[in-house]
Amino acid sequence: MKRWKAVLGVIFIFILGAIAGGIISSAVIRHCQPWGRPPSREQVVSKLSRRLDLDTGQRAQVEVIVNDAHNQMREMRREDQPKIESILTDAQARIRTVLRPNQKQEFDKLVARWKERREKIDKGN
Repeated sequence: MKRWKAVLGVIFIFILGAIAGGIISSAVIRHCQPWGRPPSREQVVSKLSRRLDLDTGQRAQVEVIVNDAHNQMREMRREDQPKIESILTDAQARIRTVLRPNQKQEFDKLVARWKERREKIDKGN
C-alpha cells in the first residue's frame, strides 16, 4: 500500500510539473516574439498605448506614425532584398564547400525551410 502511495505521489508531482511548465511556457511565448519576426504594427501601438496610457487622440497619432514607419521600412527592405539574397546565397555556397555530402543534403533542407519562413514573413508584411 505504501509503495502505491509513493508511485501515485511521484506521478502527481510529475503532472503538476508538466502543468506548471505549460503555463510558464505559454506566458513566455505570449510576451516574446519568435526569432526574426518583429512585432506587428497593432502590437506596437497597443503596447505603447497601454504602457504610456495614451488618450484616444494620442493613440490615433501614434498609429499614423507607426504605420508610416512600417511602410518606409517595408520599402527599404524591398530595395535591399536583392543584395540580402546575394549575401545569403554566397554564404550558403561557401558553407556547402566545407560540408560532407550527407551534411550538404541536411543543409539544403535547412536552407529550404529558412526560405519558406522568410517567404511567410514577407507575405505577412
